[in-house]
Amino acid sequence: MARKRVNPRSKDLPPAKRIQPARAARNRPQNPTSTPTLAPEKQDEFFHYTNSEDIIPREINNFIFNPADWEDITRPVGFLPKSKWPPQSADVLLKANKHDGPCVGRRCWEQDYCDDKKLTCGHTLEEWIQGTEGWKELFELRQTENRGIGVFTKTAWGNGDILGWMNGVLKPDTEDAPTNNYCLNVPIGRLEAKEDRQAYAIIDPLEQGNWVRFVNHDCKPLTKFGAMRVGKTRLVVIEAIKKISPGVELTVNYGNSYFASGRTCLCGREKCISTRKS
Repeated sequence: MARKRVNPRSKDLPPAKRIQPARAARNRPQNPTSTPTLAPEKQDEFFHYTNSEDIIPREINNFIFNPADWEDITRPVGFLPKSKWPPQSADVLLKANKHDGPCVGRRCWEQDYCDDKKLTCGHTLEEWIQGTEGWKELFELRQTENRGIGVFTKTAWGNGDILGWMNGVLKPDTEDAPTNNYCLNVPIGRLEAKEDRQAYAIIDPLEQGNWVRFVNHDCKPLTKFGAMRVGKTRLVVIEAIKKISPGVELTVNYGNSYFASGRTCLCGREKCISTRKS
């Protein structure tokens, strides 16, 4: 199944070595209207909606990592020499290096980048995600007119602001890897200039994930996915690419490859990819 590829942040704070592109596969429908198992009386009950695979997702705020999933996986050529393989934790699997560019800072939403190329700033994923537990104060899940559940802002955001991150179950990127409609890829090991040499892990939020999994596609999006780091750990963030007002639905471009297999875009833009095809 085709996967969307995402470039890292490349404007005000470019990585020392840019991935061309830093792939983060986005592989999901536009949150199709699903059969609710419970009426959504409060935000977290939107997670009680079944998705297109008839699975009720569980809300989490961290990565899920099982070392057993990696026992039979060959060590990638570009995996860092001093890092143990198979990895025993998400921190080892997603370990960053000096070529990863700036750190996203101490906590999400503080928008306080640090450009410590020696990776000695001391910032950690655990501390960074603490603030994201209050996401309901800044975002709201609503039923859209024709694209299922969407994410709407409660406050204004500036161009370049980091809005959140994508989490889920970390799985190997193999031929029999999950191909459900929510998967993203995150680069692991050395950052390669050529995409076909880059090693990846899959972030699978199908059964366990956070609010970012509900962001819908638009051919003229307000955000983008990008591979960045917090301290010594890589992650995939969702970043505003223009000013965003309160009460607006967040959108991201899933990429041309997502619609190559006959899917129809529902954004309704004048230059919508589905309109161009027809």
